[in-house]
Amino acid sequence: MRKYVTVSSNAKNKPTMRLSLGCIIRAELGVEPGYLSMTPDANGDIKQELTLTTEKNDLSVSEVRFLENSNSSNPGTKWQTELPLAFKFKLTKGEKQSDDYIAYKLEISMHIDTASPIYGQFTIVTNHPKKKEVTLQGAILGKKQ
Repeated sequence: MRKYVTVSSNAKNKPTMRLSLGCIIRAELGVEPGYLSMTPDANGDIKQELTLTTEKNDLSVSEVRFLENSNSSNPGTKWQTELPLAFKFKLTKGEKQSDDYIAYKLEISMHIDTASPIYGQFTIVTNHPKKKEVTLQGAILGKKQ
């Protein structure tokens, strides 16, 4: 990020001066992609890979879950939207990058039998002292036929 300002003065040799102020805003824990759209294969298996970046050398993930949005059109199944879906996951540490961040690869997977899409939030629970949970919007789309 960079901001500029022009300052006027009464100096004869330079009546105006342009100042700039810049910075780099770095996330404590970055996640890519920022939105997850997962499609089960014909068997109902889902696999997705995410990249987590942080300066933390010993990042770990203790849980990955998905919670459906509560605006279900069928009130008879509303209670089901309050039950999170748990994913299997594997976190692999990558190499330290030039900006001192480490890129971790998070592979998530599960089996689901649904023909219609489910929209909600994915939550990744970590041991990061400043970012215990990361929440992403996303969808689990219907199973391929």
